[in-house]
Amino acid sequence: MSRLDALKMFTRWPAYAAFEEREAGSIAVGKRADFTVFSADVLTIPEADILNVQCVMTVVGGEVVFAAQAR
Repeated sequence: MSRLDALKMFTRWPAYAAFEEREAGSIAVGKRADFTVFSADVLTIPEADILNVQCVMTVVGGEVVFAAQAR
């Protein structure tokens, strides 16, 4: 499975399966703002580095529900 397919497995595809593709599943104007910000781009970094990526921020419904402490 490609990295892009793995990402879609947690975003677009569940929204489509729940008939919510107009409200969720991707970042676009008018859709729910539910997303996670990581410390690196998991689609482009070396595979060996993916396990070291940290969660920097989580947004649910447009509200920040987690923000990592600045180091």
